[in-house]
Amino acid sequence: MTELSILLPFLALVALGSYVQTVTGFALGLIVMGAVSVAHLAPIPFTAVVVSIMSLFNTSYSLVRVHREVDRRILLQLAAGMLTGVPLGLWLLTLLDSAATQALRTALGLFLLGACAIFMFRPQPRPRRTGVPGNLFAGLLGGLGGGMFSTAGPPLVYHLYREPVPVPVVRVTLLAAFTFTTLVRLALVWLDGGLSADRLTLGLLCVPVVLAATWAGRRWRPPLSDPALRRLAFALLGVLGLTLVIPA
Repeated sequence: MTELSILLPFLALVALGSYVQTVTGFALGLIVMGAVSVAHLAPIPFTAVVVSIMSLFNTSYSLVRVHREVDRRILLQLAAGMLTGVPLGLWLLTLLDSAATQALRTALGLFLLGACAIFMFRPQPRPRRTGVPGNLFAGLLGGLGGGMFSTAGPPLVYHLYREPVPVPVVRVTLLAAFTFTTLVRLALVWLDGGLSADRLTLGLLCVPVVLAATWAGRRWRPPLSDPALRRLAFALLGVLGLTLVIPA
């Protein structure tokens, strides 16, 4: 991807996703995947690798200072499920990309709409912690989304925010889970020969854009309440999802 006519809009969408994530707390990968696909700037597998690279930097950087607060029991059980989900998601991505590109775009649109629906509802905490099977299943679903679209967030966020543990622990454990999923995905892509120079270069180019947009989001926050900002983010995800689904 060397043409400025493609590179500059791609980086602009990365900046938008990073800014929205800073002011709302979520949606970087979702917005970038959806917007790039709607604009036909790059194939979904290409974009997913780039999102993985910049997400790995973003989550690991945020995790460095707070990693001791991770709930290791939950993380290990989620990770066990992810080790199955990520390869399965990558396999489905490859299958649909080679056999039915429109079906892949539709699947991404449905994923965005599902994420929008999940984030709109405030999950009620459970009376007791989930057992091993529940965490394994949540990890499997998160890994499936991470493998296909480099976005493991929706099922993991919904699952962990229902756990009766302090919210700061949930946030740090989510960061660790996202970092693990991204590492597994990138390792599998690399072993399959998919971590090409152009994907790696664009991913690294996105890092300073993410940092600048994150700083801008902290420095110039829109004069809106948190619920209003989240509703705008939900609307954006919904529009992107519908735009990908309707042509089908």
